[in-house]
Amino acid sequence: MSAPETGSFQLSDYIMHHVANSNEWRLPFNVHVSLPEYLSLHGFMALLGAAILILLFTVFYKHNSRVPTGLTNVLELGVIFV
Repeated sequence: MSAPETGSFQLSDYIMHHVANSNEWRLPFNVHVSLPEYLSLHGFMALLGAAILILLFTVFYKHNSRVPTGLTNVLELGVIFV
């Protein structure tokens, strides 16, 4: 006894919807941002993450210390983890 195909929940369709690459960024509150054709959502997220890390390191990095301390140590730990 299998469930009918029409109107049934398919876990694989739900997962692939969230994993598949697209050119549209769907934000909360029904806001959709269309990305350029040459930039996919995965590529945009990689660039956004790199920009955030560069910004954090330029703001919190202490040039005069040889060993990272404080927030710089936490940032370096996150980079090493990834």
